[in-house]
Amino acid sequence: LIETQNDYSFYTIATDLAGNPSACVGVANYRVDLTPPNLQIDQIIPSTSPSKTESIAIYFSNMNGNEYVQIYNDYLCSNPISVGATPATPVSDGHTANIISIDLSEGLHKIYLKAWDQAENETSCVFLMDYTVDKTPPAPLLDLTYPANTPATEINPTLKVSQLTQGDKVQIFTDSSCQGTAVSGLETIASGSSEVSLN
Repeated sequence: LIETQNDYSFYTIATDLAGNPSACVGVANYRVDLTPPNLQIDQIIPSTSPSKTESIAIYFSNMNGNEYVQIYNDYLCSNPISVGATPATPVSDGHTANIISIDLSEGLHKIYLKAWDQAENETSCVFLMDYTVDKTPPAPLLDLTYPANTPATEINPTLKVSQLTQGDKVQIFTDSSCQGTAVSGLETIASGSSEVSLN
């Protein structure tokens, strides 16, 4: 009957056995919608991973009315990690949606999304990002490596900080609160390293 996306109106006339026609009566417009949502991701907070933040917020735009979005942690989009589907909200230049995940456990999470509309057109389950919740601080060890003995006359001793992972940042202080003036530059642990020497 209908094969293209469009707005349609339907009307009918009924005629009885005596040949009496009814008035032409119609129904409300019928819209054929075959297009799934084509939403755009504007921002993800936090924007970096790993992060100590347990939940993520995703801001979408380019949505239409009666469209919904939800985020999941599986490639089938069967295990939602947001509280319910978020509907598009009208704004001055279209529709947007903001979605916040539930609190995620510590570790790696694969984040997927799916969107759909009132006509039940839906996107595929789309991989969005890897997100790691890391709330465990480093547990560094500090050793004096040069000179080997103390007291000594060396005014620039070498200290080794170990038990680190890639991306950790370390700095040396002379006060036990590590809040005073630093006596070394800020060093970032490079790929493949578990220690750094500072002097």
